[in-house]
Amino acid sequence: MTQRRETTAVVLAGGQSSRFGDGLKATATLGESALVERVAEAVRDATGRKPVVAAGGDQKRPVVEGVLSDSVRYVEDAEWCAGPLAGVCGAVPAVTTPTLFLCGCDMPLLSARAVSWLCDRHADTDADVTVPLDEDGHPQLLHAVYETAALEAYCERRPNRHSLRSLVAELSVETVPPESTPDGVGVLRSAVNVNTRAELAAARQRLATGEYVRR
Repeated sequence: MTQRRETTAVVLAGGQSSRFGDGLKATATLGESALVERVAEAVRDATGRKPVVAAGGDQKRPVVEGVLSDSVRYVEDAEWCAGPLAGVCGAVPAVTTPTLFLCGCDMPLLSARAVSWLCDRHADTDADVTVPLDEDGHPQLLHAVYETAALEAYCERRPNRHSLRSLVAELSVETVPPESTPDGVGVLRSAVNVNTRAELAAARQRLATGEYVRR
């Protein structure tokens, strides 16, 4: 296996959380921790580096800062685009490592073990991005490893289409189907995200019963 290159995690926390209702999804809690805090801890354990948190503009960042330690770096979203791409293009200039792991702040089960395994898998490819597939074959673009230079080139061009799908469509992609992941790595579980309060309530219930044990 090729030796893994240094990787920085980028956590997107600037979304509008429109389906979540009142309150900021990033700071909602599961167990004793805010969702964004759980994610930041997991990716820091996986990469050994401070994660970069794209927390949107000046109004949202203070709220996110209130639940995170000092062991993260903050960036603002790029102003020329919107959605997750704005967070990506805002974060890329702060990344000095050859690869980055991109994820959302709403992944309460994000696993350092799964992130580490994906980074190792990416090191064995020549692809611009290594992305896991869910059980229906859909790419999990916010739980994937990207070449930093490829993202830099895309953001510098400032394309008209502002979506991660448009970005990835221009990259060379290594997909990882569920059956190719070793037992116990838990990539599918790690990529689960929470969009609504009902989904968060279900996650809390399952955590209380011991179903969500962090590894």
